[in-house]
Amino acid sequence: MELDEARKILIEYFEKDPGCLEFDKRICAVVMDLMPELKAERNVLLALCRAGYVGELKQVDDPVIIRQKYQLILTKELGYAEDVSTWCVDTWMIVVSKVSGNEKRIKEEYNVDDLSEIGTDLVVVKSEYERLLAQIGELRAIITSLTAERDELAYHECRELAAEYDKKIGQLELLVLSAKLKVLKLKRIIEIIQSQINRQERKSEKKAEEQVEKEYKHFEEEFNKKAEEAKKANQYKEDEDKREEEWRREQEETASEKRKKYKSRTEEMKALYRKIVKALHPDMNPDETEAEKQMFKDAVDAYDNGDLRKLRELTALIEQGKISETPYNLSEDEIEKLKEIIEGLKQHIESLREQIDEIKNSFPYNMKDFLHDEEAVTKRQGILNKLLEQYDELAEELKERLAKMIMGGNANGEKED
Repeated sequence: MELDEARKILIEYFEKDPGCLEFDKRICAVVMDLMPELKAERNVLLALCRAGYVGELKQVDDPVIIRQKYQLILTKELGYAEDVSTWCVDTWMIVVSKVSGNEKRIKEEYNVDDLSEIGTDLVVVKSEYERLLAQIGELRAIITSLTAERDELAYHECRELAAEYDKKIGQLELLVLSAKLKVLKLKRIIEIIQSQINRQERKSEKKAEEQVEKEYKHFEEEFNKKAEEAKKANQYKEDEDKREEEWRREQEETASEKRKKYKSRTEEMKALYRKIVKALHPDMNPDETEAEKQMFKDAVDAYDNGDLRKLRELTALIEQGKISETPYNLSEDEIEKLKEIIEGLKQHIESLREQIDEIKNSFPYNMKDFLHDEEAVTKRQGILNKLLEQYDELAEELKERLAKMIMGGNANGEKED
């Protein structure tokens, strides 16, 4: 399917059924159905729709400005090829303008009699070198997106899930584990005291307790480790809530001076981190200086610790041009080098996807659906409370048995002959 034909088919479909443009899901379904062969253009059209481009076009009187904004996002921030980006933003602009009857402004801007003439000169046959460069740009965009997704999962979403799990289940599990450990220790102390009795040695509860502490040292360390992890998760959530509140106050103070760009502090952090990853990620910038490598490390640490101010500072440095946004300065005779770069990027993409899958299949992310199931959570809480009650009762029984042994009985609490 040729690009001109694809655009014509899209225009005709939406002109016949303009109601489709009111629903993003229906728009995406139509694009998927009508453009099965033009994969690159189809994916960019879908990305533009999901990003809100179609919705903005319907709401403004001057769609050309909106078109320029999204053209820059596609090429500068996401790394898509310029000709594909241009064709896609123009296609949506033409579709929406024709359906809404707002064609005059665009015809004047582009000096054409028919909107379908826009962008037709951009359909060119690329050289091998240009094709490979475009592929590198697309792979870099994927790496930027996957890196941001992985770090968002690892540094933020999983921590929030861990805090939620601890609040609903983890604290109870620690109480049960502590009660179980107490029971095991009491049982072992009773065994040691009974052994002393059997060997007709002097009964020493202190020696028995010291021996048990040594035997259960590893379990104590594991318990303390779990308790510390739960504490850190809860502290992270408290700190995040405070930082979000401070961010909102900051936004309210500056609202009169400038238009709010982000809906939340988390959204701003994600956006800044993506820009930094694109500009400084080592796998996409093989000729980085040591200073640039340190900047990227600082960015990862800042994102990990929720340091928005540091991310803003690093982003400002990049936007001022102190870091080059062009990772490759290659001549046209270096085709093989381009292909090696592409293979390296593909391998890194595969690695990132594996890391994301591993995170999603591990605790605490694998508890996400469970935590949102109130019935399942309540059921689990009931089971844990019952276990806690049973261990507490058993501990009291063992304490009584131990006391009788110390007073002169055996493991069953019976007096020795």
